[in-house]
Amino acid sequence: MKRNLLSLSGLAALLTVMLITGTSFAMSIEKEVLFTDVSWLKANLSEVVILDARSEKAYKAGHIPGAINSPWSSWTDPPIGKQGDPGWNTTMANDKLGAYVGSLGIDGKKPVIIYGEPYSFGEDGRVLWELRLVGVNNVRILDGGFPAWKVAGGEVTKEAHSVTPVPFTVKEIDGSYVVSREEMIADWKKFKIIDARSAAEYKGDTDHGEKRRGHIPGASCIPFDSVYNDDGTVIEPDKMRELFLSMGVKPGDQVVTYCTIGIRSGFLAMMFRLSGWEDARNYEASFSEWAGNDNLPVEK
Repeated sequence: MKRNLLSLSGLAALLTVMLITGTSFAMSIEKEVLFTDVSWLKANLSEVVILDARSEKAYKAGHIPGAINSPWSSWTDPPIGKQGDPGWNTTMANDKLGAYVGSLGIDGKKPVIIYGEPYSFGEDGRVLWELRLVGVNNVRILDGGFPAWKVAGGEVTKEAHSVTPVPFTVKEIDGSYVVSREEMIADWKKFKIIDARSAAEYKGDTDHGEKRRGHIPGASCIPFDSVYNDDGTVIEPDKMRELFLSMGVKPGDQVVTYCTIGIRSGFLAMMFRLSGWEDARNYEASFSEWAGNDNLPVEK
């Protein structure tokens, strides 16, 4: 069940107590591989590229100074055909992808920090996954996202950031982060398949436009938002490991995550990698593509 975020006033009160008592909930070194906190970002604003993975509407309503709006959909080609068609609404071709990364001012030299809205759809994790596809590895997520920034008194602006484009070329994507349609069809039973959607979606009780409802046979349901604390930060990697092991994922399993169209599953694949499953991959076309192929089985 989706947990409710603390109210901003409640989280502010918690932070006040921490300041008075000297309590510190420091992020572990292990977690810092993929995450950073508000205090670090405040101290390094001018030294990083900041990507706001939220919607354009949310970005225009207020964002972190210097942030560039880059929702997950900016990384994909406009949908052609219909939901369920092979490759529908997936990452754009390499030439377009390189041009887009360059348009964000990313050349791989400066660290990249991404933020989103916790308990949304894991857009910040999906954008992180996209950057890993093109070989940009010095990338971290702001733990707690935009709400944590506001609670900590971070400045908010409505002014769009001016970006100087830089050259960027994608010769090939890093295939260790993604599973293709062909791989899934040919040998999907060899993977430990994780459904990052809600239990209702897994059971086929929710319709997101897929041709059929349900899940890939043998998939385990681990909703992407199960790795959040109540305040919107992400649990420590050791706690993630405990969670994933308790759900039947074994050390050394070849993990493949999926959701409806690869957003939540992109986030969850990165969380698996953070907690020890180094070859976790995202089936980007996800259940939309799978359910669109009448030759593939679906369970409820």
